[in-house]
Amino acid sequence: MIPPPADPANTTPLGVARVVSRGFYKLQHALHTFEVDVEGLACADLGASVGGFSQCLLACGAARVVSVDTAKGILDYAVRRDDRVTAIERANALHLEPDARVDLAVMDLGWTPQRLALPAAAKWLNDSGRIVSLIKPHYESGEHLTSEDDAEQIVQQTIYAVAALGFMCTGLTKSPIAGSRRKGKSAKAGTGNAEWLGLFEFDQAGAEAQPG
Repeated sequence: MIPPPADPANTTPLGVARVVSRGFYKLQHALHTFEVDVEGLACADLGASVGGFSQCLLACGAARVVSVDTAKGILDYAVRRDDRVTAIERANALHLEPDARVDLAVMDLGWTPQRLALPAAAKWLNDSGRIVSLIKPHYESGEHLTSEDDAEQIVQQTIYAVAALGFMCTGLTKSPIAGSRRKGKSAKAGTGNAEWLGLFEFDQAGAEAQPG
């Protein structure tokens, strides 16, 4: 069982000396809420950036993590140096063809709606694999900011839409940490857009049965 997330003010959750990004806490919250045990699992982190999700997977006992990002050199050294990590840089997860299958794919793909992100993640999954995806309503709507009521409605619409692609949402939780209004040092935690995390399973037969 994944322990409850630590307060972000706590700098040593799960025995980690330094958390590389707030994504760590977001994913830890999702894994705890969904009761997903990653001990010994092969995982992929799509849109890894500095590696908050990857670091969380490692701290929770993942056997290996493939960290994919379009940038080069931004994956934090605390994550990169772990022998269980394979960094794939300058690679767009939407177009990358994986050479291995994983038990769990986690992702935070910038400005990419779930209807595109989830099929990209599904390519990585083995037969029983699952996906934990960070759902940002402003990515789905194309708006930079949305009210929380509108945001929640957009999330529900998104879940309904991706079900037609074969992706069943078996868990949904609001992120305990809001996104930043803007990037950089001026960004203020907790003052930005509400975000959700979804647990998805892919039903190929269900996708093929959809009309059109």
